[in-house]
Amino acid sequence: MKKNPRFEELRRSIPKEIDIFVDRSFDIVDRIHEILKLKNLSQKDLADLLDKKESEVSKWMTGTHNFTLKTIVKIEDVLGYPILKVIKKEVGKESQPFLLLIEKKYAQTIQGNDILVGDISDFEIKQKFQKPVSYLS
Repeated sequence: MKKNPRFEELRRSIPKEIDIFVDRSFDIVDRIHEILKLKNLSQKDLADLLDKKESEVSKWMTGTHNFTLKTIVKIEDVLGYPILKVIKKEVGKESQPFLLLIEKKYAQTIQGNDILVGDISDFEIKQKFQKPVSYLS
């Protein structure tokens, strides 16, 4: 497929944080869809649970909505499943790298607070990692 040079130049000029924002927004929406499917619920059901209009929830689910943490927590509360997982450092314990497996992606902690994310097919599990943690638990 031939690419439009002007479009490609514009795409390259988009700041990295915008790319990350869009990716995270779609990740959140995908997770909500995953939970709705798991619970056999529709977007209308979610709107009813949140006491919102179906059109508002539909707009959120396009993948470009800037969710507030408060909204995410409300959705987690009514659905009974986590959407976001915050990694906390346990006080008094030596910091060890760990691995999260989420569908066919992985997130691996490395030195400091850096996290590597990639396709599981590209990853080699090493002894230094703790037992993988299920995200849907």
